[in-house]
Amino acid sequence: MRINLNPFWKLKARKSADKPAKFSGRKPKRRAIWMMLSLSSSWFTLNFLMGILTAHNPPSLTLFGHTASLTLDRFIALGVISAFIPPSIYFHRESKRKNAIDNNLPTLLQEIAEAGSVGMTLIRAIEVSTEHNYGPLTRELKKLVAQLSWRVPFDKALQMFAERCDTPLARRTAFMIQAASRTGGDIQESIETIARHIREIQKQERKRMMQMKPYIGVIYISFFVFLITAYFLSTQFFNVSLGIPGLAGMESFGGFGAPIASKEIITPIFFYMTMVEGVFSGLAGGKMSTGSIKNGFLHSTILCTISFTVFSFL
Repeated sequence: MRINLNPFWKLKARKSADKPAKFSGRKPKRRAIWMMLSLSSSWFTLNFLMGILTAHNPPSLTLFGHTASLTLDRFIALGVISAFIPPSIYFHRESKRKNAIDNNLPTLLQEIAEAGSVGMTLIRAIEVSTEHNYGPLTRELKKLVAQLSWRVPFDKALQMFAERCDTPLARRTAFMIQAASRTGGDIQESIETIARHIREIQKQERKRMMQMKPYIGVIYISFFVFLITAYFLSTQFFNVSLGIPGLAGMESFGGFGAPIASKEIITPIFFYMTMVEGVFSGLAGGKMSTGSIKNGFLHSTILCTISFTVFSFL
């Protein structure tokens, strides 16, 4: 039997137990982001290689009774759309998780305050609150209680709780609870004040989102106007211009030396323009709706898919 004769072995064991690496949500989040980037780049590379390999004999795809030839530019567009799908799903789910956490914070604080009114300590009130359902917040609360049972300092456990939740309201709540526990006094009144403060912030945020919704509609409407205009210009206007007798054989138009492009050149140009418009319009919509450009990947994916469908199958 091996005996540890180091007199500081207990202190080292306690320090190793207090390390935040096991509890911090940064590593799993970083791992998920790297997996998402790897998947996106793999899908884009696969579509790009398929476009190069099938350049001499493009495959065809049928949708709604219309057949489209998958040329290299179509494969690149599919690569962009498929590369946007993983971040769209990830950031959308992450946004729903954060919204659920923020929406349940006032209820949690109110129940902690009610538990304190019957004589429970703050830590005991947090332990009792894990028996209720607060959506994604319940899982983080159980981790917080587990850390406290492992004798992690209360301030440090709250800090790691805020890092895992990863929302501004959660960080603000953890900071105010830390300040209330340090100053002492009536903890119940302090927690109730924090709950009212969080509700007021959420009320202002909902008001801001309601005010921004019309602008998101304007972004979608402007994209569809641009898409319809580009589609009819490439399929109707230039077809008629090139079909005018005497104009189709001209090498320049208007006397400026600009060559008259054929439909095979004009249509891809308008297609690229609508794809670029869809990407940046979607990112702008995400920034305006939620305040984060990451949530715009979903809008960009939808708009680019619509653009690809219109120019390929209509």
